[in-house]
Amino acid sequence: MDKPLLVATRGGIGDQLICNGIINVLSETRKINLVCWDQWEPTLTWLYQDNDNVQVYPWQDKLLGPFHERNQINNANRLESEYLGITTTSVNLKTYYTDPYKQVGIPAEYMYSKFRLPKNPTYDLEFVEKFKPKNPYVLLNIWDKLANGNISNFQNEHVDPNLERVYITPGKTKNLFNWVPIILGASEIHSVPGGPCHVIDFVYTGRLFYHDARAGTVYNLNNDGNNHKWNIIKYAVKKAQ
Repeated sequence: MDKPLLVATRGGIGDQLICNGIINVLSETRKINLVCWDQWEPTLTWLYQDNDNVQVYPWQDKLLGPFHERNQINNANRLESEYLGITTTSVNLKTYYTDPYKQVGIPAEYMYSKFRLPKNPTYDLEFVEKFKPKNPYVLLNIWDKLANGNISNFQNEHVDPNLERVYITPGKTKNLFNWVPIILGASEIHSVPGGPCHVIDFVYTGRLFYHDARAGTVYNLNNDGNNHKWNIIKYAVKKAQ
């Protein structure tokens, strides 16, 4: 087996999930030291629990920019690893999904075909019981991290009024994948950009609505890998005051 790789992506959990296919392919032949922002350690440790070739290393910043690259190169040297930074310094919204795969020379369709949950996933059943309704429900991922609350201009008219509403809210669980049983049980899902949106994209096959409620943040979400399954709802760009 070749020299281990120390891999750093951009700091968000969405970036880590998009790169899961890359990590799974690379780890077939190499040991991977996967650096992450420390708040995502429980989620990523859970995700890679079956993969003995992946070791998650938490870090106390978001791994963005040249300064952080230098820190991780130093870490790679300390761990006797080769450094691989995946789109850590810039991002193009139009090619956000495919750029990491192009950068490392792996087919972009592997983002879906090589995405892996643990073979026998276990979830926090107390958490699921607390947040999963008994009645049919719609799941909404509309959290605005800048405002620390749900997005104010969300277009409620697109949501089935006959369904109970459940909101994905940060901080309810340290492992983002504990939402999976709740995601899978929803009658429909509405989402804005963010980490939960990527979990939904990889695991859910029902009625999906992507809201560009931050105006201008529509990634190339629909593609052949996910069978163009999202209904895209565009919002008007806010005019300058």
